[in-house]
Amino acid sequence: MRSILFLHTSSDLYGADRSLLRTVAAVQTRFKVKTIACLPYEGPLLGALEELNVETHILPLGVMRRKYFTPWGVIRWLALVIRSFYLIKKLCVKENVQLIHSNTSAVFVGGLVAKRLKIPHLWHLREIIVNPVIIRKFIAWLYSKYATRVLGVSNSTIQHLVRDQPEITAKSEVVNNGIRLEDYDFKGQSSLRAKLKLKKEECLVGMIGRVSHWKGQDLFLDVANKVIPNYKHVKFLALGSPFQGQEELMKQFQRAVEDSNLNDRFFIHAFSSDVSEYLKAFDIFILPSKLPDPFPTTVLEAMAFGKAIVGNSHGGIEDMIVSEEEGILIDPPNDVLNMAKAVEKLIEDSDLRKLYGSKASLKLRNNFLYRNYEEQITTLFGAYLKSDSSFVHS
Repeated sequence: MRSILFLHTSSDLYGADRSLLRTVAAVQTRFKVKTIACLPYEGPLLGALEELNVETHILPLGVMRRKYFTPWGVIRWLALVIRSFYLIKKLCVKENVQLIHSNTSAVFVGGLVAKRLKIPHLWHLREIIVNPVIIRKFIAWLYSKYATRVLGVSNSTIQHLVRDQPEITAKSEVVNNGIRLEDYDFKGQSSLRAKLKLKKEECLVGMIGRVSHWKGQDLFLDVANKVIPNYKHVKFLALGSPFQGQEELMKQFQRAVEDSNLNDRFFIHAFSSDVSEYLKAFDIFILPSKLPDPFPTTVLEAMAFGKAIVGNSHGGIEDMIVSEEEGILIDPPNDVLNMAKAVEKLIEDSDLRKLYGSKASLKLRNNFLYRNYEEQITTLFGAYLKSDSSFVHS
């Protein structure tokens, strides 16, 4: 039986991980094909893929991480890339792989293998790389040479890539992520508020994001430090965990919170797959990403739950939210004072929170549902599979 191979950079259940699950599910619905996925380590995504009857392999994929941005790190990374090339090439030959899909720009060995075996390579672009410039240009060059088709999750992702490799425009397409409402629990009240001992009148400001150097946990804390002294009934919660090997970032964040002396007003929770409980509990959702976030699934989820959203005015959120209509975007980005003022505006006006939330929810349902994504992604896959009818369900 012929196969499609999916390559991914983690085994968690954050935005890009869940997007991979949606891509696999869409492909399985449309095509008669064996689906295989390679992940760099074990985690909850592994079990979720196995529930979809995906054959999974844990392999050293040579994922590009900041920890390799040293002379010795580059050598270690190149060794992983070479090893992964031969392992994946062997797997592709054994399983008769006819198409490779790489789910992020941090893993590009799929492009090398596809080039060698002369099979199509669909490369999802889910990142916006600003610095280091040499890495940004290197990634753009890789996409130009090793992607049969570039699938950008937002206009911003494509624009950032094209500025270094203009020829990519001809083989790129924007494919906005979409979510399935049935994957979330909208019923009832969140038990989280009771666990946090929040009173009905208390306002909970929340963020969801992997703990990293750019996701903005420090900016979120800075906003809390400005807002909390002015409002006795407001608390903040950050949900998220770091990549494996970057646990020190979480420790630094925890120490910063302790040093702020916010006591029981600021909570840090390790990531939970039950995001519904958190989104139901939040009154205001913040996306504090300090660098452009390509097309954050957490914003789509907050929109689905009708939350008032505050975020920096860069990246994919600009495709999702119109400022002062469906939320508030901070321009210029990373202005702590203006972000704090936006949060305070929403704290003081519950009607405005409801208005922005309802408009965002309507926009989500009209534009960013799974069925929209499913139709577009299967059409793109089908362009490279339709020549063999055995791939397509009758």
